[in-house]
Amino acid sequence: MSRRLINRNSTLLSRESTASNNDYAYIDYSQPPKNRTPSVSNTSNMTAYGHIPGEPVECLSIAVELRKEEITDSAGNLAWRVGFRIGGGIDQDPTRAPYKYPDSGIYITHIDLDSPAERTGLRKHDKILQVNGNDFTMLTHDKAVKYIKQYPVLQMLIARATIPPISLH
Repeated sequence: MSRRLINRNSTLLSRESTASNNDYAYIDYSQPPKNRTPSVSNTSNMTAYGHIPGEPVECLSIAVELRKEEITDSAGNLAWRVGFRIGGGIDQDPTRAPYKYPDSGIYITHIDLDSPAERTGLRKHDKILQVNGNDFTMLTHDKAVKYIKQYPVLQMLIARATIPPISLH
């Protein structure tokens, strides 16, 4: 049995069972059938971590739908709570950041307890690849914050440094 996966470039990928649960074979269906050759890579070496902005990246990504919750702030104004903070951006130097991320991507740096982010399954250090179809690998920090605040529902693609094995049964 194989599963279909979509990476951040909307390339259809197939995860097929291999000898080890930590190894994944990916088939790029954008190539003509005679040129399709599976390549095996370990998810601990995902190219989403440490990739160069603007360059293509192929990785296992997790689709997440986050629905913000409506709250009233201390001034009595209506606000939307997302429940996470971000760090990074193409305008930031990752070597000077508190967390030593390998690139200038947008990363989740904090998850509030009992928040929409926590209930959705987001984790600290997840890398945000895309939100509502918008590429987050090429954004400044401020643009990422503004974009996240703009919408009550966030359709996100994230990369995680460690992915638990997917059960095929």
